Amino acid sequence: INIEDAHSSISAQKQIAEIFQSLVGKYNLSLIGVEGTTGPIDTSMVSSFPIKDVRKQVAESLLAETAINASEFFHMVSDENVELMGIEDQQLYEDNIKTYADLLNAQQILKPELIGLHQIIGELESKVFSSEVVEYRRLQIGHRDGAVPFTEYWKMLEKIIERTGVDYSSYTHLNKLVQTAKLEAEIDFEKANQERDQLVNELKSKLTPKAIEDLTDRALQFKLGKTTPGNFHAHLVDLAKEYGISPLPFEDFILYAQYAVVYEQIDLITVFNEIEQLESGIEKNLYVSKEEKQFAEFTRVIQVLTKFLETKLSTNDEFYYRQHEKQFEISSIRAYLDELVGKYGIDYKSKADLDLLNKFIPSADKFYRQVKDRNDALLSNL
Repeated sequence: INIEDAHSSISAQKQIAEIFQSLVGKYNLSLIGVEGTTGPIDTSMVSSFPIKDVRKQVAESLLAETAINASEFFHMVSDENVELMGIEDQQLYEDNIKTYADLLNAQQILKPELIGLHQIIGELESKVFSSEVVEYRRLQIGHRDGAVPFTEYWKMLEKIIERTGVDYSSYTHLNKLVQTAKLEAEIDFEKANQERDQLVNELKSKLTPKAIEDLTDRALQFKLGKTTPGNFHAHLVDLAKEYGISPLPFEDFILYAQYAVVYEQIDLITVFNEIEQLESGIEKNLYVSKEEKQFAEFTRVIQVLTKFLETKLSTNDEFYYRQHEKQFEISSIRAYLDELVGKYGIDYKSKADLDLLNKFIPSADKFYRQVKDRNDALLSNL
């Protein structure tokens, strides 16, 4: 199992630590391979301390200072017997870090030019696209960048789907995501937690001693991350039905149990692919003229180029880049902008220095190729 790390986000680090807890608890894993270092990783200075609350407090402090990563945080606060092992090829790692540092230092130079390039795109969008398409693209880009929640984006998509008749019934995971979004809007989560506690208390008054023991064990497994929220809460709902407990006082909890079960069935990688497929179907109806289709493709190139130079490409973005490298050449970008400038009279040369951007494309390309080499080495070193 390969978990992509998000070094700059403390919350992401904690979520990764929770994933480790769940995986180790469920599958009795004994080894976590860690990027960025080689050989055994020793956390005993903190993890050997007997008082768990103190261990956690120290680990939280170190994580906040980015002195440790998710795997080390997990190793310090967990009671699981797991070995941490650095699995980098040290030379590949050092080369990649140097390239990354050079690109990081260049961001001050690149940022104004990239902002200018996006300003040009913004000016052209209002001339090439209809107001509906402009709004669709605003929400689409915001959703891809994490600034627009799925629920807000889906409201827009639903309107377009209703008008165009695009069929998304075959997208299993997307439909489950839509279902969870609708359930989420109905649930009072604080109330659901209170109702769960009330239901557990009511069940204890009705269950046999053996059933109470089983429920207590399941609750412990849930707290330790060894069973999922969906499994545990669905079991509580089943017990309530079995013992004839009225569902009326527990409506929010029952909705939450449904939500948890459905959410756990969603494959996040698949759902992102399904959203992209749905977007492609929608865009066939939205982009009517040849100019609109060409400009939409061009804006995608600029979005990916920006992430490329900022070292923020996703796996799908990099795949798109490798499939369309010719379109990312500055000569191609300049030629297309010149064509649009001739038609719409927008001055782009004063807003973005394309030649300056071009100087850093080879370094960015080198960075991503080094990342691939590192990943290959990580897998072979496991």
